[in-house]
Amino acid sequence: MDMTILDGVAIVIILCSSLLAMLRGFSREVLSLTSWIVAAFITLFLCKPILPFTNQYISHAMITLIALIALLIIIFIIVLSIISIITMKIANFIINSRIGIIDRTVGFIFGAVRGALIILISMLLVDILLKLEQKSDMYILVKSTSQEQYAPLRI
Repeated sequence: MDMTILDGVAIVIILCSSLLAMLRGFSREVLSLTSWIVAAFITLFLCKPILPFTNQYISHAMITLIALIALLIIIFIIVLSIISIITMKIANFIINSRIGIIDRTVGFIFGAVRGALIILISMLLVDILLKLEQKSDMYILVKSTSQEQYAPLRI
């Protein structure tokens, strides 16, 4: 059985993800993922109380939308930075403890699973996009075939 370029790309993605997760450790990977999720929730929670203050100075609707997006990004970056500092301290404590080698081994496995999920999701998206493309081609074919079929009736 021969390997294709796609197989090689998949292997490289899984290996890179595994090695990076092994270097960082399972605890740091999980804490990092958790900090992104928590930062997103805190951003959505803090946006409502802060938004009226920005709307006092902005009246145009398009500028209000841009200000909202900028506000969300700023809040998210600040919250993520604070949470990341805390999680890095916790992760460093775990990695430097006796369970550091176990943490890195489980991190390698976590990275392999994450790499496989990245490939799976990518392949599903490609499959969905190809099916949509095929459906649009089939729609054009059916539409043109039906028009040819009824063309004599139009004359």
